[in-house]
Amino acid sequence: MNLGSSLLVFAASAALVAACSGSGAGGGTAGHPGTGGQSSSGTGGQSSSGTGGASVGTGGHGGGANCATCTAGQRCDVFNTCQYPPVPYACVACQQRPYCGSDGKVYDSECAAIAVGAKPGFSCAAPPGRYACGAYYCDASNEDCGSFSPIGLAAFAEAACVPCATVTGRACGDDGVAYSSACALLQAGHRRGSSCPGFVPCGTTVCDSTATTCVMGAIADCEGGSPSWSCAPLVDAGP
Repeated sequence: MNLGSSLLVFAASAALVAACSGSGAGGGTAGHPGTGGQSSSGTGGQSSSGTGGASVGTGGHGGGANCATCTAGQRCDVFNTCQYPPVPYACVACQQRPYCGSDGKVYDSECAAIAVGAKPGFSCAAPPGRYACGAYYCDASNEDCGSFSPIGLAAFAEAACVPCATVTGRACGDDGVAYSSACALLQAGHRRGSSCPGFVPCGTTVCDSTATTCVMGAIADCEGGSPSWSCAPLVDAGP
C-alpha cells in the first residue's frame, strides 16, 4: 500500500470514530428523561403503596373508627347489621354489675375487666348477697337472671340481671316449684330451675300443662333472633 492509500484509510477511520463519538454523546443526552422517569416512578409508587397499607391496618383494629369514641363505661360490640349500609360495630354501655373475669377476679363491671384485658370467666366466688348469671352477679333480693340486647336485637341478646318486677309469668325454681313470679322465687330464697312437674317451659316462664300450652310469637328482628313466647289456653277439640 502506497502513502496516498494509507492517508485515505486513516481519514476514513477518523471520520467513523468521530461519528460514533457524536452518537454516544447524543445518546447520553437523550437518556436523561429515562433516568428521570425511573426516579419519579419508583418514589411515587412506593410512597403511595406504603401509606395505603398502613391506613387499612389502622382501620381494621378494634372495630375501626366506629369504636374510636367509646368511653370508659362503654365497650365495642356488634351493631345492627339489618340496616343498609351495615354498621358492624358500635359503642354500647357496659352492665354495671359485678363481673367475673377469666383471671378469677371479680370486677366492678364488664368494662373494668375489659380495661385490663380479662375475658368472661365463670369460676369466681359470688360476692355476698349475689348469684351468678353468666359472667355477671345479680342481686339475690330483687334481680332475675334473664337476657338483654344492648342494641335491641334478640339475636345478640346476652345474660343480664334485670329487675324481677319487670319479668312477667310464673318462674320455675331450682326446688321444682313453679312460683307465681320471679320476685316470689327470689323472696323464697331460690334461683331458677329447669324442671317443674306439671309445667312446661315457655320462654322465661312456665305453663300449666293441664290448662295451657306454650305459643310462639313473631320474631321481632331481621337477624332471626329469639321469638316471644306466651301461655295460651288449651283449645277443646270436642268429642
